[in-house]
Amino acid sequence: MAVTEKVENPIPGEVAERFVTLINEFDGWKVMHLDGQSVVRAIRISEEHDTHYWDSQIAAVMERNGISKILTENEKDFEGIPGIEAENPLKG
Repeated sequence: MAVTEKVENPIPGEVAERFVTLINEFDGWKVMHLDGQSVVRAIRISEEHDTHYWDSQIAAVMERNGISKILTENEKDFEGIPGIEAENPLKG
């Protein structure tokens, strides 16, 4: 709902719906799974950097897959986690 409500120039709901439909229909996504090693790493990240466990899970899976940048509205959730750059795509 961010692009239909939270931005300065929101897009119409039907445009957002079509965009999401196209994303869902795209078959080139790489799905990254949470495995046991990532769970252990997430616990460590959460404890060492005082982050929420769920954000630490994302960081651990990113780390395991060589991903260093995340697009999110919640940049602060990833502050202080080494190797993770968080960017809010909705900020102007």
